[in-house]
Order: sequence, then structure tokens, then C-alpha cells
Amino acid sequence: LAEKGFTAPISALETDKGFLQLYMGLPEDQWHIDGAEEYTIMRNVFKFHAACGAVHPMINAIKQLSSEHNIDPDALEEMVVEAPEVNFKTACINEPQSGLDCKFSYPQVAVSALCGLDTAAEDTYSEQNANDPRLAAMRNKITLVENGSFNPQINRVSIKLQDGTRYRRQFDMRTDLGDFYDQTPALKRKFFANTVSAIGEHWAVKLNEASMSLEQSDSLAASFSA
Repeated sequence: LAEKGFTAPISALETDKGFLQLYMGLPEDQWHIDGAEEYTIMRNVFKFHAACGAVHPMINAIKQLSSEHNIDPDALEEMVVEAPEVNFKTACINEPQSGLDCKFSYPQVAVSALCGLDTAAEDTYSEQNANDPRLAAMRNKITLVENGSFNPQINRVSIKLQDGTRYRRQFDMRTDLGDFYDQTPALKRKFFANTVSAIGEHWAVKLNEASMSLEQSDSLAASFSA
């Protein structure tokens, strides 16, 4: 990337809104190095939504509430989203104008998730959706509240409907996702949402099958040969 002229701040790790601030996780007194037989990479979290990672806990909370209670988006009176300051500073565009803006907009992503848009698909984050009158009106019903006690992987969503009904859900990306095999369906949905349009369904299926069988493969070349 550097050869192509890409640049980045030299303080990207430690700066305000930098990598360490966003992903430090546990307090220092809980830091430890796993034993030699512990493969920490097996605890990686996958991005199931094509938006800024800061908004992922919120998306999951909204989707769970919508699924469990069959919430009508047009019945929304107010939604309150609680998260740490660093999350709101990272996804800080309250009035998005472009597709890229949408990815870094708490209000836009919130209403997209509530309205059932596919948050795993790149097409959801578009200039058209940023300027959609219905979504824009709903953005005004989203209230963002800083919660200093939360880790960046935690968001809490409180929904009030026009009839006075209230729902609340807190989501922690570190503990609420389940194990890898619980995550596989969501990972597949994102994969197909973004590859079929690029390489066609046939090759997307082939690539998915090859990727999911790597653990049993003796050869990368054989796995990905067409």
C-alpha cells in the first residue's frame, strides 16, 4: 500500500480513537499470556455486518429485539443507544450523505437494522439509503447516550413504541456471539451477500466450500483449484 501512495498517521495505535483505545478490552490487571497450547486465534470475532465495528453490538441487539418481538419500524417512538464515548467518536456521522458515511453512522445503521435491511450487504450502505426520506425521518428518533462503564464491545438498545411498549437489550460481542459454528450461518450470509454480485453464484458457492473445508485439506492449491 505504501508503494501505491497510501499513508496513515504514525500514531495509529495509541492516538485518540486509535486501535488500542478501541480494542484494549480487559483492564491491565487482567492481562495475561495464554499457555503454549492455547491458540488465541480460535477466539477471533468475525465481522458479520459491512459497517464500522463500533456499531456491531448495536446491530445485534436491534436484530434480536426485532426478531423476538416482531417490532414494526413505523411504530417506533424512540430508540436510545448506549455505548462508550470512543464508539460514538468512531461512528460519528449523524447525517450521512454517502454510502461510506452510512457505515460510520450510528443513527443510519440503527434504522437500517430496525427496518430489516441486510446489514451484511455493501449495497445497504448507499447514497440512496442515506437520503431515503423514511430512513432520514427515523434517524431523528435515535438518541445516543455515552456510557463510560461499557467496554467498546458492549452496546445497550432501549426501544419505545408509540403505544408505550418498551424493550431493552444489551449485547456484548465478547460473550454473546456463541462459538464459531453458531456464527457460521451469519458469516455465510455476509459472504454470499458480497461475492455473488462480483463472481456469480456458481463460483461463490465453490469458494465458500473450499474455504470451509480448509481444516481438512492437505493442500491450499488443491482446495482452491477450479
